[in-house]
Amino acid sequence: MLPVNSLTLCRIIQKANLYMCTRCQSQIINQKARVFRTKQHCLFSTASLSKTYKLKSRGLVQLQGVDAVPLLQGLVTSDVTQLGLSEKSQYSMLLNVQGRVLYDLILYDVSHSVGENCLLVECEVTAVEEIMKLIKKYKLRKKVEITNKSEELSVLATLLNEDTNTEEKSESVVIETKDPRVLSFGRRIILHSDKSYSKNYIIESSETSYHERRYEWGIPEGTTDLPPGNCTPLESNLVFMNGVSFDKGCYLGQELTARSHHTGVIRKRLMPVILDKVSTEQIEPGETVLDRNGKSVGKFRNSLGLYGLALLRLADVTETLHVKDKNGNPLTMKAVIPSWWPKDH
Repeated sequence: MLPVNSLTLCRIIQKANLYMCTRCQSQIINQKARVFRTKQHCLFSTASLSKTYKLKSRGLVQLQGVDAVPLLQGLVTSDVTQLGLSEKSQYSMLLNVQGRVLYDLILYDVSHSVGENCLLVECEVTAVEEIMKLIKKYKLRKKVEITNKSEELSVLATLLNEDTNTEEKSESVVIETKDPRVLSFGRRIILHSDKSYSKNYIIESSETSYHERRYEWGIPEGTTDLPPGNCTPLESNLVFMNGVSFDKGCYLGQELTARSHHTGVIRKRLMPVILDKVSTEQIEPGETVLDRNGKSVGKFRNSLGLYGLALLRLADVTETLHVKDKNGNPLTMKAVIPSWWPKDH
């Protein structure tokens, strides 16, 4: 819409109605100006709104107490001591003692909005109880309270990077930050479930578009993409997503992770794939991916629409790949190297 000032309107009216009296012209100009200002306000209000997805598939665990950071520091892959200092949020993982991935996490320092020494752990909602059980196992005598906050707080994701910066933020928003996995992917928002959302959020009831976009970018999330005990953190691109520190002390699974990193040999990686068509039948997670000669080159993880994830041998990603749906129907797909990966990879 092009802005129209009063002078332009006056000239238009004069050309259309040369014999209109000045009083009538003035009334029409004022009326047109009011309509324009209303439309202009609506236009800018709509543009400032961000399409936001309420992620019911994600849950939250709260750790509060003087030992909250030391407890998590000995369990997860990231350097939790930097949380709240140089970073508002962190991507991280919980590993088993063999160095295999158990759960993917996003950590938040919410001491400024909830209370002193308070962290939130975002994870798959179905894994909340297991994660709480695991953390309590290593709690011992540490001074920290562990609480399930999945009902009280909601996880939202927006695929835009603009900070909403609304006046209502202090009432409804616990924390808002760029997605720590890939900063350009979007923003993460934690809101109080019992408070009204800001007018700057258009809440989408379905997560489908969010997950489809996530697969397009090659970002795994949850136990389907990262089956517990069946994948390694480095093959799952934990380094690329800033989720591991090789300078911190020991944590669960640290020895194998550090050894794999320092040898510098990663032959397989979790990669985004694009199917040649939308399958009418589901492709089972773990289905073997084949090259054009029928040789196994990896395992399929999950898909939505045309986009999916697969663990693939890097030497074979340039070829046309094939996978079968649960009815045995063949599908063709190709692997894509994400733009956010380091250039030397």
